Amino acid sequence: MFAGVRQWSSSGPDGGSITAMGSHPSGVVYAAVFDGLVFKSADSGASWSAASNGLTDLSILCLAIDPTNADVAYAGTQLGAIFKTTDGGASWSKIGTGLPSTTTVEEIAIDRNNPSTLYAAISVIFLDAHGGVYKSTNGGATWTAMKSGIFAARIDSVTIDPSNSNTIWAGCNYRCESDIRLYKSTNAGASWTGPFISQEPLAFIYDVAVGANSAVLVLADLGGVYRSTNGGTSWTRATGLPGFSSGTLLAVDAGGSNVYWGGANGVYRSTNGGTSFSAANSGIASGARGRALAITGAAVIAGTDGDGAFRSTNSGAAWTAANNGLRPSVRVLAADPLNATTVWAGTTSSHLFRSSDNGASWTRLKSGLTAQVDAVAVDPSNSNTVYAGTSGGNGFYKSINGGAAWTSPSFLLGGSSALAVDPSAPATLYGERRDVGLVKSTNSGSSWTTINNGLTFAIPVPRIVDIDVDPINTANVYAVISAGGIAKTSNRGTDWTKVTTQNVFDLAVDPHTPGVVFAVTASAILKSADGGANWQTVNSGGALSIAVDPVNSSNVYAGTTSGVLRSTDGGATWSAFGSEVPMRNVLALAIDKAGNTIYAGTAAGAYWYQFTQPPFGGRRPGRRR
Repeated sequence: MFAGVRQWSSSGPDGGSITAMGSHPSGVVYAAVFDGLVFKSADSGASWSAASNGLTDLSILCLAIDPTNADVAYAGTQLGAIFKTTDGGASWSKIGTGLPSTTTVEEIAIDRNNPSTLYAAISVIFLDAHGGVYKSTNGGATWTAMKSGIFAARIDSVTIDPSNSNTIWAGCNYRCESDIRLYKSTNAGASWTGPFISQEPLAFIYDVAVGANSAVLVLADLGGVYRSTNGGTSWTRATGLPGFSSGTLLAVDAGGSNVYWGGANGVYRSTNGGTSFSAANSGIASGARGRALAITGAAVIAGTDGDGAFRSTNSGAAWTAANNGLRPSVRVLAADPLNATTVWAGTTSSHLFRSSDNGASWTRLKSGLTAQVDAVAVDPSNSNTVYAGTSGGNGFYKSINGGAAWTSPSFLLGGSSALAVDPSAPATLYGERRDVGLVKSTNSGSSWTTINNGLTFAIPVPRIVDIDVDPINTANVYAVISAGGIAKTSNRGTDWTKVTTQNVFDLAVDPHTPGVVFAVTASAILKSADGGANWQTVNSGGALSIAVDPVNSSNVYAGTTSGVLRSTDGGATWSAFGSEVPMRNVLALAIDKAGNTIYAGTAAGAYWYQFTQPPFGGRRPGRRR
């Protein structure tokens, strides 16, 4: 450790898109953030900390906690795996033989009367024998298909009647054979019957819950919530809910009378067991979509799509933000080229954040941005002008007031994952238009032209994940093609050639030494000394991101799945940098214009590492143009 060097710190940004929650009456709650980590709260959502050690698959779709032991919890993933913790989230391990491959685990239900008995809702895209309900009687160690009578590729929900563990309900979301949407078992899953709710043309069932006196509640796509008090013989439709196709989940408190509905219109609450509902959104961010609900003895926690978590201690009458320590995955970072204290962070929570104090605090910039931000570029001549590429919406957004408000002067329909500004001609932008390829604007984004000459793309066109303009010779531009290598132009986009076909994740150009370029793959860090014509492996370990110190280019940093590596000799040798603070999936790196602060975008938010004096106290060469 060098004199004046501080370890990695993190102060946000807070929030995220919540994909799943699991809760325990004691106040323990787990929350999964989209494309990020699992977080744990021991105080009913008031504060959170990362609890993902051992979770090798971060595409968490469901979480469940043993009702008799808060230290035991399960996580189901989009890749068909189930993980288990027995130490309160300190570590997780993959469990479960007997589960089919190429499936997703949509929901896990635990028998409160016998917590070693679990049911998993399994879905596949195509109609085959794999979808259905699977059961474990040994805490998830082994699983058996329980599908007698189920003819569905996609079972999205499963729930157990808390007063009778033999009664199980399962809902089909997609590709439901013979129009059967809802299944019931009265013999602990050995066999199933259906259909139910046949009087309505239900397209999908998103969730099933059981309330007081075994009342069954079904959240359906075409019609809202249906309720049965006689085991499914007859049904009535709940009143007070917004229009169809807007609800995604239900939660019932321990007494069974308070029922919560989450969807595109926030949260609604019923105090009569689901007969009628009314809006319960006081304090929840306007426009927030409810994606997950958790109930403890002290609070109700609502997880939203992009706005993080909200907490109510009065049964939903009022809510407050509950994001202390809850972090989104930061996929994009951009340091302000004129202001050394300002950095931008794009997250998977569909929000862009800005810090004006070297990462110590963050401001969310939402006005006018309507989709996940995949790329950020700042005008090197005027840092009030900022560009954002998004994965939805109009694909391209521009701000002329430092991010306070955004407009779309032109569309990059389908989305844009890469943007770059020519530092010698700031009105010139390079970008991606999804399903088209490389595009260029010479009027600050007002219009675009396609510039794919020399490149042959397959259909669908692969994504362009990074674009870098050589600051020494701005006629040279590099583009990283997803699973397609690196393309280079030496005439500002008129013609392109492939300089490598390796599967590169990120690229950085040395701002001081002509022709030096770094790239990272899953298995190596690469360096070229001749503008990409030839490449050598300078580190045999893989990386996800790469950055070169803008002041002293001997310092190069690489983000990996477990932290940051640094080279102080232009890539010849590498060592762990700041390893005293573990980090998961360093997806982006940025360095301020003075070379004093390094930023790392990770699966658990943004970290910063600040030098109080230059690394090694060495002389800093002037930036070359």
